[in-house]
This record gives sequence, structure tokens and C-alpha cells, in this order.
Amino acid sequence: AIWLTSFPGNSLSRIDPGHNRVTRTISLAPRGSGPIGVTFFAAYVWVANHNGEPTTSVSKVDPATMRLVDVNTVGGDDTNGPVWILSSAGSIWTNVNRSPNVVVRIDPHSRRPSKRVQAAPPL
Repeated sequence: AIWLTSFPGNSLSRIDPGHNRVTRTISLAPRGSGPIGVTFFAAYVWVANHNGEPTTSVSKVDPATMRLVDVNTVGGDDTNGPVWILSSAGSIWTNVNRSPNVVVRIDPHSRRPSKRVQAAPPL
């Protein structure tokens, strides 16, 4: 499947690439508002929420049922949440707030941040 978020629609869609069609769309609102990034890892779809309750959060969605499993905060104290999300090295990674220099590693089993990394500023 291909996964697509709609920021203004507060939704997540599953696309069947073989038939080139959307097979299901779910709303992530109100908790997962402003979805802006998506990744697939450990049998779940993970969505970075730029807005929502709480802001700076990540939603976990069961792809089989297309149900929102959980929404977890990843830290930060701003009104703007992450703008990207990816999976690598056994974890979920996202940025915190508007700062591209702060990265949070999320443990996919506990769904909690396990490490906060301050990256070097660009040269």
C-alpha cells in the first residue's frame, strides 16, 4: 500500500498501487490534526501531526482496521508540531516543533520518545 496524508483534510488514505485507487480514508481529527508526514514500521502506520491535541505528536494507526490506535506527544513546547517522520534503525524518528536541529527517537513498542538528539546547525 501507499500511504498519503491530507493536512487540510486531517486524514490518512491507503492507496492500492496495483489498481491506482484509494481503498480507505480515515479522519485523524481532532487529536491527530494537521498530518504532514507518514511512515510504515512494525506493522503500523505512523503519522506526524503538525497540529492537534497534543501538538508535537505522532499517531499510530492499525493498517488492517484503519483505526487510530494511539496519539503520543514527542515533546516540545510550541504550537507547531513535526514536519517529517521516518523509520530506521528499529525506531521512529521525527523533528520537534519548528527546529530542524532537534530530532526525537521514538521506541515503537512503548510509543514514547527514547532519545532526543540535538543536531549540529547547518554550515
